Amino acid sequence: MKTKITSLSLMCVLVLTISCRASTPLAGTIKNKIYTPSAARYTVPVPVSKSFGGRTQDDLYGVSFTDDFSKLFRIEVLPMPEAEMEQIKQVERKLYLESILKGMYLPNTILKVFPTSTITHQNWYPNSSGGSLYVEVAMPEGSIGIPSINGAPPKRIDAERGILLFITGNDLCVVSTSLSMIRKSGETTPDRIKRMRPILEKNTVDFMKTIKFQD
Repeated sequence: MKTKITSLSLMCVLVLTISCRASTPLAGTIKNKIYTPSAARYTVPVPVSKSFGGRTQDDLYGVSFTDDFSKLFRIEVLPMPEAEMEQIKQVERKLYLESILKGMYLPNTILKVFPTSTITHQNWYPNSSGGSLYVEVAMPEGSIGIPSINGAPPKRIDAERGILLFITGNDLCVVSTSLSMIRKSGETTPDRIKRMRPILEKNTVDFMKTIKFQD
């Protein structure tokens, strides 16, 4: 049985989150290398270094940390309407999060920019935050940075994005990381994705563990 998410409120929040991703002054604060969003829902150590071009950008519902090596660490905390919280009680948590991811999140974020992206791996963490869904998304030419390799004109290279979804309190939380790595000589795309898989999943889960949510 497929779970269908029909909440207009949640969709509007997601669309608003995407539209806010512009270069604007920081809304949250960074003190002693700890970032706190303006709504103060959580705190998280800044995972990038200024010495490597580390940057922090935030918006109404999320924050992104990037650097010159195409690393990405992002947190999105989306308030759940009461109707959604009631729906969660009636369906399996895993099915609910899968529906959010595939029916709303990916089509309105990654697939809008990199339409040939595909889910290459999925894992369920039943004992994390009441159940957390992890997926790996392969993004052809989807790197954050645009490097120049061996003197060639700068261009985006293939990247993988790790995405972890879970519910904390009355909020949907989406934690994602990306690590662009140049393909080894003679390495095929499937081999590269397989090599990156455990590295990316650990990177995403470890980043999630650094977030301290407020009670």
